[in-house]
Amino acid sequence: MEDQFVWLFAIASLIGSAGVIIAFRMTLRKMEHKLDDAKRHESDALQVLQKEQTNFFIKVPLFEAPAIILLVVGMFFLFNDAGTAVVSAITIPAIIAVASIVASFVFIFISTRQTLQVIDKTHHGAIRTLAFTAIPLANSVPIISIVALILALTGLD
Repeated sequence: MEDQFVWLFAIASLIGSAGVIIAFRMTLRKMEHKLDDAKRHESDALQVLQKEQTNFFIKVPLFEAPAIILLVVGMFFLFNDAGTAVVSAITIPAIIAVASIVASFVFIFISTRQTLQVIDKTHHGAIRTLAFTAIPLANSVPIISIVALILALTGLD
């Protein structure tokens, strides 16, 4: 019963990764539509890309805030008296954290490929840059969760 806090890290991993993936996919879809509109209206596509990237960086902290709160609560329990866990207790939360890392790579890669097939080649660099920025953002909370789960094994005595 003492080691139930490890599930906070698994939930935080899922929420953190899923939030960045959702923000990334929303940003890519908006970029596709706005670049198509910019092409039709002969607007400046670079300004469209920059505005959507800015909106992405505003959305990410909003999506990751609940995950960060769960991490803080989990760390509180970890560094408190209940901060020890056995291997059997952290196995499934660790698998969930690793799976969220793998899933974020896959979803970001697939979304990027789909978008690159639709938009003009001149904008591929901006889309790839956004993807390479989204990967560490999506994986930061799961990596912190894995580290916390390893710390929970050591007991911090």
